[in-house]
Amino acid sequence: MEALVNAMYPNRYFLTVKEVCALTTYSPSTLRRTELKGEFPPREKISTRKVGFRKDLVIQFLKGEWKNANAK
Repeated sequence: MEALVNAMYPNRYFLTVKEVCALTTYSPSTLRRTELKGEFPPREKISTRKVGFRKDLVIQFLKGEWKNANAK
């Protein structure tokens, strides 16, 4: 999975909501709900009007290795 994501998005540190939805097959609303529940890596502010998801954390999520650091 990691090789596929890196091949699709080379030299990228962040992925957009649209790209993450395509990789996970989640709709934007499902992505947001799982993110708010702490079941998906949080989005990060890239600039004043742009947010994205860290590619390395999305890959960990897809492999089933991502764990919420803030989980109790």
